[in-house]
Amino acid sequence: MEFCLSFWSGGYYKEISPYLVDVHRLCVNLILKHYGKCRLITDSHSKSFFKDVGFTEITTELDCLSPSVNWALGKLHAYKVMASEGKPFCHVDYDVFLWKPLPEELLSSPVFCQSVENKVYDLYAFSMFEKHHVNRHFVVDTARRNYQQSYNVAIFGGNDLSFIKKYAEQSIAFSLDKENEKCYRIMAECQPQSVPCISEQYSLFTLCKKYEMPMSCLLKHLPDDPEDVFEKEASSKGYTHLAGHKSHPMVKQSIYLKLYELGLKEIL
Repeated sequence: MEFCLSFWSGGYYKEISPYLVDVHRLCVNLILKHYGKCRLITDSHSKSFFKDVGFTEITTELDCLSPSVNWALGKLHAYKVMASEGKPFCHVDYDVFLWKPLPEELLSSPVFCQSVENKVYDLYAFSMFEKHHVNRHFVVDTARRNYQQSYNVAIFGGNDLSFIKKYAEQSIAFSLDKENEKCYRIMAECQPQSVPCISEQYSLFTLCKKYEMPMSCLLKHLPDDPEDVFEKEASSKGYTHLAGHKSHPMVKQSIYLKLYELGLKEIL
C-alpha cells in the first residue's frame, strides 16, 4: 500500500504559511512511523516549501492543472496519478493524524474512505446546480431528501484501481466542463465548498452506487451523531481529522507541542 498526500498551489490555499507546512510535517511523520514511506504529489511552485518536511518522494504531476473554482481538482488528479501507476494506495489529507496504523481490513478493501456524510443538500448547493447547470454528469438525484449522502475522503484509496481511475476521470471531467463554468462560478460565490464537494465526495457516492462498488468506511458513525460518538470512535482508532478546527489557537498550540515532543520542531 502506497501512502501519499497532495498539494496544489491552485487549490484551497493560495499561500503556503509555515504553520501549513508544519501541519503537513506532523501528518507525514506519523505515516512514516507506521508505513516507512510517504509521497507528495504537488506542483513545481510548491515543491520547495515541503522539501524538508519528511516526504520520501516529491513529484510534480500537478503542474498540468490550470486555475479553477474547484480546489479539490488537485486531489482528484492525484487519485488518477496513483491509480494509473498500478499500485494500491491511500491518500491522506494533510490535516489527518494517524496515531495508530489503519486497520489492515480497511487497507485491503477495494475502495475505502473516512466515513459517510449526510444532510449535505444545502452544504453542496444542489439547488443552484439544478437551476444553472448545462450538463448533469453524475448528479442524478438532487431532491431534498433525508437519504442524500456523500463520502468524506479525508482518507481515500483502495485496491480496485480500475474503479478509482474511472471515478477520478469522471470527476475531473465534471470539474473541467466548459459548459458548466458559469454554473460553478455562481455556486462558488455562495458556497465555495459546493463544487469541490460534489466533484470529489458526492461523485464517489453516486459512482459507487452506479457501478455497485462496496465502500469500506474507517468510521461507522456520522459526524452529526449524538453524544460525540463520532469523536469517540475516531479516538479509539487513533484517528484525528482536524477539518474546520485547523486555525483554532488551541489546536495550533497542540500541534506545535506534539511536533516538539516528537523532536520535529524546536520551541518557537
